[in-house]
Amino acid sequence: MVAGVIIEVLVGINYAYSVFQQPLMDKFGWSIKQAAFGYTVYYIMVLFSSFFLSEKLRKKLDIRSLVLLGALFYSGGIILMYFMKGSPLELYLFFGVFTSIGCVMVSPSITAYAMKLFPEKPGFAGGCTTAGYGVGAVLWAPLVTIIAEMTGDIKNAFLYLGILFLISIILLSRGLYEISTEEQGVLQKQKEAKFDKILNQEGSIFEVEKKQMMNLTVFYLMMISLIIVFVCGTMVITQAAPMLQEMFYVSATDAAVVVSLCAVSNTIGRSIWGGVSDKIGQAKVLLYMHVSMIIIMATLLFAKNIVLFKIALICTTFCYGGSSSLVAPMTRKLFGEKNIDANYAVTFCSFGISGILGSYLISTIRQYTESYSYGFVFGLILSVIALICTYYIHLTVIKHEDVKKECD
Repeated sequence: MVAGVIIEVLVGINYAYSVFQQPLMDKFGWSIKQAAFGYTVYYIMVLFSSFFLSEKLRKKLDIRSLVLLGALFYSGGIILMYFMKGSPLELYLFFGVFTSIGCVMVSPSITAYAMKLFPEKPGFAGGCTTAGYGVGAVLWAPLVTIIAEMTGDIKNAFLYLGILFLISIILLSRGLYEISTEEQGVLQKQKEAKFDKILNQEGSIFEVEKKQMMNLTVFYLMMISLIIVFVCGTMVITQAAPMLQEMFYVSATDAAVVVSLCAVSNTIGRSIWGGVSDKIGQAKVLLYMHVSMIIIMATLLFAKNIVLFKIALICTTFCYGGSSSLVAPMTRKLFGEKNIDANYAVTFCSFGISGILGSYLISTIRQYTESYSYGFVFGLILSVIALICTYYIHLTVIKHEDVKKECD
């Protein structure tokens, strides 16, 4: 579990994207739309590789082999960014394709693996691993800036970090091993003996395979709800630094500090709300996230004070992180534990879809309106829609629990 969490930290470079976006624009003369599209390509590949690749590889490879293969793609893509000559296509290929495929091989696989290690605490397990993923930006955002300033070239940051990631993940993968049939039996007995009461209260709504899951209305409500909260978070994660620099004339160094604070908030949100969801339920927590996001988007839209604006940015990533920790346990809660690997590979696509929409929308809106305000309006409207969807999911869970109590 410890090895898995640290590996998640290492594959979280995408959360530092807003920090190295501007230096790349300055170095190669790219427009904001060209640079931001690299993040969009990243999540396009997250979407397709999650849906079409992740499940197949997980069936053929053990957890250690899958992580090693993912490390080659992930770190290799970052190292190759050092050799970019100036075409945005290089960014799209190296970061958008190679790095994202590697991340998908590693991150969701470790989260599903952790939930098998702690079947009685899925929110805790998912929260720990996704929190590790969020910690990446706490470390990598300022480190990218420091290396770029010390060496005078942003490309050096990619070379040094890529090598660090590759070596570290290879070493840490030695701490991962496939859970044997005997160990699975022990975990199952512990789960039944010690946590029977909890599991009875938190039993799955459905026990379905991937194709069956995708025929359920609640699946689409869940995806819409998650995608929207992630879109709002992605708009801030990808553009936090440019927003501050443009709207309040903040320096690049000060903006990087705020990005790091957003990353800390992202991480804290994952660890806190993952554990809370084990106690009060994932759907209820997600309701709180959307109510909060409505308030936050309104604050970003109207705030004229830089301190208030920074707090709103940090709160956005707090909600984003909290929602991120819910994807795996909520998939388990709604669609069952038996097919969690395959089903989570599908629900993990919510990250890919939101990455495509969030980064592209905010950069496009900014380019054509010369303001970020309309992006906040868009986020506010979407958050209201997501709140309605999540409320219906909550009603489905309540109905299931009521029926179960009657049966008991």
